Amino acid sequence: MPLNPLYKVIAGTCALSWVLATTGCAQVSSVEAPVPVSADVYADQTGDSRFEPGALQQQASGYSVQSGNLLGKQGVSGAMVVIRAPDGAVTVFVDREGNRGLLQVDASGKRTFTPDVEFDPLQLDTVEDKPQETRLSALPAPGAVTYVDALVGFTTQALAAREVDPYAFALGQMEWVNLSLRNSAVRNIELRLAGILVTQEDIPVTTAGLSTWQQRLTALRSSYRHDINAGFSVGGDAGGWAYRPGYSSVNSIHGTSPFKHEMGHNVGGAH
Repeated sequence: MPLNPLYKVIAGTCALSWVLATTGCAQVSSVEAPVPVSADVYADQTGDSRFEPGALQQQASGYSVQSGNLLGKQGVSGAMVVIRAPDGAVTVFVDREGNRGLLQVDASGKRTFTPDVEFDPLQLDTVEDKPQETRLSALPAPGAVTYVDALVGFTTQALAAREVDPYAFALGQMEWVNLSLRNSAVRNIELRLAGILVTQEDIPVTTAGLSTWQQRLTALRSSYRHDINAGFSVGGDAGGWAYRPGYSSVNSIHGTSPFKHEMGHNVGGAH
């Protein structure tokens, strides 16, 4: 039977019908306490730097996430995000001068490192939009964390091109932004993964693709109750596109950093 143009991927222990959500689960299966990934797994990627990991986060799905900076002789030399799947497979986002990319180690121990494609960070990549007036029903309590929930979409073409675990990749993208926020001393805003979807529709990294992802993912807000949309695709004319300001972006799966770059545009930032 052919797949629908847009279908949801189930992963983890918290699924309702065809919906995957990482929050708001009424029943969650018990999971074992998370165990940090051995430094031997990513030693080749850190070089002469040392990984300084932060808190180890356990997801309801059984995945664990840990991130931190890389410290070299001259100080901070980069950053990493490490995700472990329930079957023991590991995905590592690496950002170090001369070594930016994605390390994947499957459950059998097979290692694959795919370097990022370099994109011009100053290339035009925004669609200007009018700011929308927002009104808070109540101000956050002092010190409270404001969570921004993201629905992440992938094209099948993108997943075939980089052969990633979409759930691990999406979690890594959320944590990449969260680590950047913490490194900027912003500790009261945090991204969360509301769910992931995969489509057979070929949606390129273009302004038209940006519009398509916004339409497809926004239509599912009643199910996911998410705040922002993020699509990952291949092809197109840039590393990513975003509405500025706005709540949607389309990003090349061949880079680990376009999403956090486009998030900056979503909140109104310019080059």
